[in-house]
Amino acid sequence: MQLRAVLLVLATAFVASAFGGATNRDVQVVRAWSTALNAGDDAKAASYFALNARVIQGQLDAVLRTRRSAVVFNASLPCAGRIVATTLRNHLVTATFVLGQRPGHHCDGAGLKAYAALRIANGKIWLWHQLPGPPALGGAPV
Repeated sequence: MQLRAVLLVLATAFVASAFGGATNRDVQVVRAWSTALNAGDDAKAASYFALNARVIQGQLDAVLRTRRSAVVFNASLPCAGRIVATTLRNHLVTATFVLGQRPGHHCDGAGLKAYAALRIANGKIWLWHQLPGPPALGGAPV
């Protein structure tokens, strides 16, 4: 009976690690990406994206098939974003940013809030989705 309980715990842990939701490590990836972007280091910011990551921003819905396309995407973002809140829910990190100026760009929205949902897997961003407004309540604040 004890062996069965141990096997059940191990199986549950395996399933949770393989298919579980976002973790604090995922939030660290989002924060590291934001730090690189805020510093104007588009190449480093791009290094946090997986090849074939999907980005959705307004009418843009694209797949970043190459490292170069990830650099171009990050370079296209005009604003820095200071993370003021994150939540974890359904395999996503949702981040709230206060926008500001970043090196080499002009940000028209400085001081405004922006929101993004990011799916992280294996330490890389697989989905970057700018949300049109504040996320729905829920999730665990981190």
